[in-house]
Amino acid sequence: MLMSAREACAALSPLGLSRGQGQRVLAAGLAGDPLRTRSALLYEERLVRALAERPTISWPEVHELCAAGVFVSRRTVDPTRCPAEQIEALSSGWGSVSPWSWWEMGCQIRTHGSIAFVATVAGFVVLGGDIVGLRDGSRLLIEPPGEWFGSFEGHRLPSGPGRPWVLRLGTLRLGQHAAT
Repeated sequence: MLMSAREACAALSPLGLSRGQGQRVLAAGLAGDPLRTRSALLYEERLVRALAERPTISWPEVHELCAAGVFVSRRTVDPTRCPAEQIEALSSGWGSVSPWSWWEMGCQIRTHGSIAFVATVAGFVVLGGDIVGLRDGSRLLIEPPGEWFGSFEGHRLPSGPGRPWVLRLGTLRLGQHAAT
């Protein structure tokens, strides 16, 4: 059964998504490729419903899985590109990250070897990697993700409104993780 883009956005709205966010999710291909008609884009209802039913990963779970920290990209990802090209596109253009946060990320990477990188579209996880280095105050050096990413795939990671990135760094104290 098919549903219009408007109906698909309405089906995603109980997740707290605005119509614009729903449209970004659909444009990113997370509900499959639409059937294009003269007057509408039509999506398979089962794919939209499956998307709406994705489980949410909580921030306490994120901190447990990624004790060194996590950098969440909330930029649009081109679904036609392969993962390596998506990572390359998402690696640069982070000049809006404050120098202090950049310095803290660098310290965490030097101490722990990497921090997690998670790309989302309206909270839906689409890509992951390990940030292993920083360059020029705006470029992330990202390698394929470690085993931790299996817990993120097929999930949602809502991060609320705000800038195109979220940075949560952690510290390890006495075997326990404490968010900073």
